[in-house]
Amino acid sequence: MDRASEPAVRDRAIRVVRGATFAGVVGALGLTWVFANLAEAYFSGKPPQSSQANPPTVPVAAVPVQKPPKVIKTIVHRPYQGGGTTAPSGSGPRPPANGPGAAPPPPPPPACISTPSKPC
Repeated sequence: MDRASEPAVRDRAIRVVRGATFAGVVGALGLTWVFANLAEAYFSGKPPQSSQANPPTVPVAAVPVQKPPKVIKTIVHRPYQGGGTTAPSGSGPRPPANGPGAAPPPPPPPACISTPSKPC
């Protein structure tokens, strides 16, 4: 009895899937039609019809003009104070106190791993 009902269940499932697919396609086309009509009605590119024939005039702002910045020059004359050192101690670069250090020792030789074919 199960064998006789399997083809009927399969056929019914195929019909349900086909119907759902057809309903989905029809629904998508219907929504596309609705939104296309709404877009044509409300977003047609035509100016909105209002009670004003001309929009109000807006004054144009003046073009900005660039001006050079004001430069203030102050000249300070200081009397010459000859004699002393040219620079205070510790302000200039100095040579290193010690010469270059000794080089680091070479690395140790690698550990010997002997094999029968290659003895150390």
